[in-house]
Amino acid sequence: MLSIIIRQLSNVTAPAGVYAPELLFFAVMVSATALGEISDEARLTGSEPLFQILRGLLMIGAVGAGALFGMYQFDQIVGPGSLAFRENITILALVMGIIFFILSMAAEVLLGRIQRSAP
Repeated sequence: MLSIIIRQLSNVTAPAGVYAPELLFFAVMVSATALGEISDEARLTGSEPLFQILRGLLMIGAVGAGALFGMYQFDQIVGPGSLAFRENITILALVMGIIFFILSMAAEVLLGRIQRSAP
């Protein structure tokens, strides 16, 4: 994020796709962290449908962002593919990062409420 701010303030353009790895790592990190928290607190959440849905969505986030990161790395290793791929993967990575950040925050808030009310 600091890199984006510095580039915007200095009016320097970044090559297409340069931020995708960081954004994809962020999506994997927040998804996996929230998934771990849900799994650790399984005794409190039980088989509640909301947590089952959150668990599934966060798993999709972790695996999906990891797969996109693999595609990005493959494109880097094989050689620059299409410019459209690099531009689109950055946008997709940003959208995934935002969506899975919101989902992980929702999971953490729900877990916090359950933990407070647990005996």
